[in-house]
Formats: sequence, structure tokens, C-alpha cells
Amino acid sequence: MICKGCNKDKKLVRAHIIPESFFRDLRANENTLKLVSNVKGIHTKKAPIGIYDPEILCRECEDRFQKSDDYAAKTLIDCSTHEELKQYGRKVGYRINGVNNDLLKIFVISVLWRASVSKQTFFKEVNLCALEEKAKKLIWDQSSGNKHDFSFVLAKFDDT
Repeated sequence: MICKGCNKDKKLVRAHIIPESFFRDLRANENTLKLVSNVKGIHTKKAPIGIYDPEILCRECEDRFQKSDDYAAKTLIDCSTHEELKQYGRKVGYRINGVNNDLLKIFVISVLWRASVSKQTFFKEVNLCALEEKAKKLIWDQSSGNKHDFSFVLAKFDDT
């Protein structure tokens, strides 16, 4: 099949859209991620390692995401590095000091791109359209682009 990364006819791998590392804590507590749908005829199913797509990337292209995926997992999942921000004694947010913004932005762009090129129904509403090639170029160049390219905001919710 044709790899959407290198555009070559290669054996494709089970590429995660959101890295598997983001689901490890769920599995550690005997919990399992469940995909729930409100579409008639689509039933709840377990996804213990998240959602992957076996039709988008070859091994070499999948490995391109490793550095930014690992960095994002280390930065975003390890709550010991998250400093609570309070206003009038009430928690209003978090700060993570010492973040490599470029690498984190490359991670966000890569998740968007993978979701956009995936045919998995969970990601069917993610479509970068004309920006898909721009996102891919930034990922392959390991560039975060300029401040207007794929700007994003992260949010953390404490209440389950």
C-alpha cells in the first residue's frame, strides 16, 4: 500500500493517531479506554491502546513521530511538572515551565495531520483540507513554522 508519509509503496504499520503512551495510565489502573458512539448501529468497543490506523504509514515514516510523541508524553502526562496557578485562592490553571514550544507544537501538528489522513471513523471530522500538505511539510522538516501556523491552546480538566 502507499504510505501517506513518503508516498512509496511499502508495508504499512499500525500507526497510532494519538500516541499509545497517552493511554498507559488508563491501563495501569485496570481501566480500558472505551469508544462510545451516538450513531445507531455502532456499539461501544474497547480500545486499550488507543486508536491506530494500519493504512497510513510505513515503519520509517511512523518513526519520524517518535521524538515529538515522547516529548509530549513526558511533558503533558507527568503532572509533577505542572504548577497550579491560583487567583483569589481558587485554581484557575496550570503552568509547565521549561517547555520546548517548538517540539510540542510539532507534536500537535503531527496529531492533527495523522487524524486528518486517517480513515478511522473516530477522526472523520478532522480534515485539514488545503493545510494537510503544509502540516506534513512542517512535520517532515521538524519545523513548528511561524506563530500563525497551527496556533493552539492546551486545556487540562481535573473533573472526570
